[in-house]
Formats: sequence, C-alpha cells, structure tokens
Amino acid sequence: MNFADLMPASTFTAALGDSVTYHAPSGAVGIKAMVNDDVEPVFSNEPHISAKRKHIDVALQDAPGLKIGSEFTIGGVKYTVDDIVANDNQFATCVLKK
Repeated sequence: MNFADLMPASTFTAALGDSVTYHAPSGAVGIKAMVNDDVEPVFSNEPHISAKRKHIDVALQDAPGLKIGSEFTIGGVKYTVDDIVANDNQFATCVLKK
C-alpha cells in the first residue's frame, strides 16, 4: 500500500481545487478540480508559435464517464475535453477547448 491509497483522491481536490461543474451523462455535478492555463509550443514549421491551453486535473471518482467530448463549466464558460493526456486511474489530466 502506498500513501495515495490512504486517502480518497477527492480529498486533495476539495482542499486545493477550483469549483467547476462537470456535465456528467447523468446530469451536472459541482466538483473541485485543479485548473491551469498553460502556454504550450505548437509544433509546425515555425519554431516560436505557442498556444494558450486550459488543463484540468480531476479526480476520476468525481467525474464518472469522463471521456473526450465531456464538458466542464469553469467561471461561467463551458469547455469541452479535447484530449486526456494522463490517466492514472485516480486522476486524469485533460486539455480543454471552448
């Protein structure tokens, strides 16, 4: 057993997360998640192009049915999951688009 198994994943997000609404298949649910605005390089022929992307780290137990195309509302703005870049079966890191 490791330390992460001693506490539910939602304990971390409840203490440190931002309030968001997850639009689950069963209906909208208010949850806590880590929301980040990152600037990432966009690979093309130009080496200095970058794009601002919104990432969200969410406890999977708080977001049942999470998949590409799922929706979150953050600060009154609705976002769609564009990609799930990490998933360790406790937390998922998603790239969002408006």
